Amino acid sequence: MGLGHEVASERSAVGLTDLVDIEKPGLHPIVLGIVKVVGKEFFNTEVRADISVVSEFGDRAHVTLEVTETKKEGKSSLLPSNAADILSSRPDDLPIGVKTMCAAFPFHVLFGRDFGIRQAGKGLLRLVGHRWKESKAQGRHLKFDDIFDITRPVIECTFESIRSYCNQVFVVQTKEGVLKSHSSKCPENDEDTENSSPKVLRLKGQMVSVEETDSIMFLCSPRVKNIDDMRCIGMFFSDMAIHDPARELFLRSHHHRGRA
Repeated sequence: MGLGHEVASERSAVGLTDLVDIEKPGLHPIVLGIVKVVGKEFFNTEVRADISVVSEFGDRAHVTLEVTETKKEGKSSLLPSNAADILSSRPDDLPIGVKTMCAAFPFHVLFGRDFGIRQAGKGLLRLVGHRWKESKAQGRHLKFDDIFDITRPVIECTFESIRSYCNQVFVVQTKEGVLKSHSSKCPENDEDTENSSPKVLRLKGQMVSVEETDSIMFLCSPRVKNIDDMRCIGMFFSDMAIHDPARELFLRSHHHRGRA
């Protein structure tokens, strides 16, 4: 059992404000010592950690820590360099077109504060593109929460809540009925709950706050166990990007299953 993990972090001129999710309430004093050791061992600096807020939720607790350096000479060792000093923040300066972006990241999705989907990868469009057409025919804008449910982390599905958890791994899945039916391609043991193939597309990745356009981009890849899963949701191996690690994991899994 792990002690806990960071769920959010904010930078300030003097240090960091971290929100930590702890599996057992009452263990948060231990985190103070861990933070000090990490500062010394990983950043070669002395830090002070103070608990400002403790919020308990059943068998879990959220602890807000104020972390500051006690021995600092010159620039802070905790805070990374400001990329804004050398990189443009203007979307017009991006040297990549939408078509190239959608091909390089075939399962990404970009949505605004109203959850309206502004951009999506070509792999995702091939699987759920019919939903865009249906929404357009109805005179409405397709929204992220029209087709996806967030299964991890367990949070309120709001724009600000998602953005505050951007340093966490997200897992989402399509809602029931979103994908076109491919029942004829599903295995015959589909009624066996334990071994059945999913009727949903599961995506795992990270949420990236796009402040330039007040949007959030979900950079992700599909999670499938075998060819039966892919057939059942109508997905092809070529839908995955060549650089996607899930592609190699899938091939290894298929190879081991073939040798078993």
